[in-house]
Amino acid sequence: MNEQYKRFYCSSDNVGEVPEYILRAWSADVGELHHPRMKKTIVNNCFVLNQDHMPFIKKWKSQMNKVLSSDIQLVDSRNKNYFMSDESVLSSMFAFSYDAPKVGGFMLDKDPSAYLVHFSLKPKPWQGWNINSYKNFDSLMNLLKEVKLHGLALPHVPYSLREQNKKICFADAYIYRYVRFIKGCFKYNLNYFSIGISNV
Repeated sequence: MNEQYKRFYCSSDNVGEVPEYILRAWSADVGELHHPRMKKTIVNNCFVLNQDHMPFIKKWKSQMNKVLSSDIQLVDSRNKNYFMSDESVLSSMFAFSYDAPKVGGFMLDKDPSAYLVHFSLKPKPWQGWNINSYKNFDSLMNLLKEVKLHGLALPHVPYSLREQNKKICFADAYIYRYVRFIKGCFKYNLNYFSIGISNV
């Protein structure tokens, strides 16, 4: 998961760990431990807590209110220390909070016959495809075939998850990329134009 920090590393940082300057900021913000209990991140879409951990969950929420801006985005490049928003704050708490729960071993890769699918970017595959997620098209089709083969019930399969639409989905992914690019250019130029007017 620390692949996310590769653009933030300094020459003295250890690749695969949270950069030292971010750890220092987390320590100051949490204000409890001075040395990190861990130097890696916690992924908040695959962890398990029980009701005994509710005080920690409330503490996590309080910390988010403290360090994240009110207009926070899911991924916010304006804030290097917490650019993964709630996930970054959770990692800071596990690193520097006195009462963070003990971290167990990673269990999602123990059964080679099991599947875990997580698509974090937009659009989701059941809505459409982007260039990054499209590389998983065939794998997902094979998984859906396995489900049918074992007689498991499936909900309505949308257009973007039908194998016969593969080429069209590929084209859609490129169109989606270029539409986003054009919108980004337009937004940048509009902001530049606005700054120019304000300086007149």
